[in-house]
Amino acid sequence: MTATSALLAGRRAAEHLMVDACLVERVMGEEAIDEEGRIVVGRVTVYSGRCRVQTYEPYETARESAGATVIQQRYSVHVPVTAGPFRPGDLVTITGGSSSAVGSLYRIAGIHEKTFQTAQRLLVDENV
Repeated sequence: MTATSALLAGRRAAEHLMVDACLVERVMGEEAIDEEGRIVVGRVTVYSGRCRVQTYEPYETARESAGATVIQQRYSVHVPVTAGPFRPGDLVTITGGSSSAVGSLYRIAGIHEKTFQTAQRLLVDENV
């Protein structure tokens, strides 16, 4: 088996494990106020499709914000190699699947790239 065929087989196997669905959006434009007084911003869809939510080394931080403690949890969201391109700051909403994360909103903190990658691993944060 060549390296190329092994990589393609690995990508197929990785996508087979992507049993959740997500929507990745990029905030664009100016903030506005809607009819109910909420702040809204324009968003552009960067990707909509299969994904996998995972955390293998939980990493959380606690910080004070406006007099309240905010806990930030780090996860990774795996998407197909061909998805994107993504940027730190893009928003990821889990829209479906078997995960208890359905409905969760994450912000991309970093892009994890490597040689022979079988999936894109987006490092994301969730504020709890």
